[in-house]
Amino acid sequence: MRRRRPWLVFGVGLLLLAIGIMVGSSLLTRSMVPQSVLNQVKSVVLMPSGMKISVNKKSMTVSSPVGGDDGVLNFTASIDETSLEIGEQPTPQQFIHIPKVYDRVVEQSKPYGVFESEIGTVHLTRPKARQVAMLNTKGTYMLVQADKDLTDAQWRRFFLNIHVVK
Repeated sequence: MRRRRPWLVFGVGLLLLAIGIMVGSSLLTRSMVPQSVLNQVKSVVLMPSGMKISVNKKSMTVSSPVGGDDGVLNFTASIDETSLEIGEQPTPQQFIHIPKVYDRVVEQSKPYGVFESEIGTVHLTRPKARQVAMLNTKGTYMLVQADKDLTDAQWRRFFLNIHVVK
């Protein structure tokens, strides 16, 4: 009986540590987005955080598309000193009602790669000179444009460090 007790204490301690890390990460990520911004956005907000990934909190703006009242969140971030322009909006109704519409948008954007992340399928595209990553998940359509080419490993690291804020 005594031999099992240290493993039980170790296991419980490890579990508490994991819970603490998850709660702390969630609180840190949520504090990255001002409440005034969260109030203007109706869709799920996805926010990157992690090693060598930073978000410019002051760059966050919310705009409304013409004829719509759904807020579009725009902000800048960086990964390994490469600047990223990020846009998030509610998933367009056309993507919901006719899923092939999203597939056509991806195809027209000249895809060159695809991978799965914890929150959804990421499509890497090059519609013009710059790379653009596309993600349509949890009711949010996210576009990320890099100012210079990222490696596949950098894109994966970025999207593996995306967290749901709202």
